[in-house]
Amino acid sequence: MMSHVTYYCQYIFEIVPRIIRCKYRGFSRANIFSRQYAARKEFDVIRTVIYLTPKNGNTQALIDYFHNDKVLEHSAEIDGFIDAELFCPTVGNQIMVTATWDSEAAYQRWIDDPWRASSNERISELLEEVVGSETRGASFESIHRVTKNHGVKLT
Repeated sequence: MMSHVTYYCQYIFEIVPRIIRCKYRGFSRANIFSRQYAARKEFDVIRTVIYLTPKNGNTQALIDYFHNDKVLEHSAEIDGFIDAELFCPTVGNQIMVTATWDSEAAYQRWIDDPWRASSNERISELLEEVVGSETRGASFESIHRVTKNHGVKLT
């Protein structure tokens, strides 16, 4: 006789994926089970990327600025924000900042945000280039995404 736990595990890991494969034919199982796909049902997001060159190669001062002034946390308050990351270089001294937005309009709200505008002078002191209200990163539309499932074995 099958226990309730065994039946539940079989249902979750065998039966549900089969149902989903039939319903979403053409999508890989990795995409189907990504959290973003489950929440949004599509991948129409914008990824923004901006490279910042620290003045005099002082990468740590720029990193400290992002942490102390909570730059990424402020961007998270914008409607349409999904996530943001600050990357430190493995070679060289350019910092890379990426963010994911649910639309180009959401990113524009961040560009126009009063807090961001007020911080331009402070961050410009730490950079080789001057940051102004018109400064923006490159925008990319997500057209294909694969995620790896961790801890779930699908058949």
